Amino acid sequence: MSGHEIMTVEEVAEYLRVSERTVYDWAQKGEIPAGKLGTSWRFKRGEIERWVNKRLARGGGAAAHPFEIRDALDLERVAIIDEGSKEPALRLMIDVLARSPRIRDRAALDRAIFEREKLMSTGIGFGIAVPHVRIASVTELVMAL
Repeated sequence: MSGHEIMTVEEVAEYLRVSERTVYDWAQKGEIPAGKLGTSWRFKRGEIERWVNKRLARGGGAAAHPFEIRDALDLERVAIIDEGSKEPALRLMIDVLARSPRIRDRAALDRAIFEREKLMSTGIGFGIAVPHVRIASVTELVMAL
């Protein structure tokens, strides 16, 4: 493996001793820090090392480290949205969520939220909805209320 700061799928697979397909799947699902340059996935060596260290420190599984809502939600992303219709409410929620430094592509978030709503409403009743999406540019859970 080369000592370059930017790594390919092949280099990450070799480094982690997993298949290239596994690395590609993790990247597609946003489970590993990655980005696309053109059509190719690329990885920063330092981010991969931190990702591995974090997973090893917690035993490799989510059960070893219980979910803490404070890890995903910042008080700056809590807002009372008093909108009478869905689209303006979603746009305000996206504005609040986009305050997170973990949201690197606001336009992708916007598209994904509205595409998800076209598939099936995330409304659960009583004026409450739980819009949710997974996009490649966001690699860690981030929330807005």
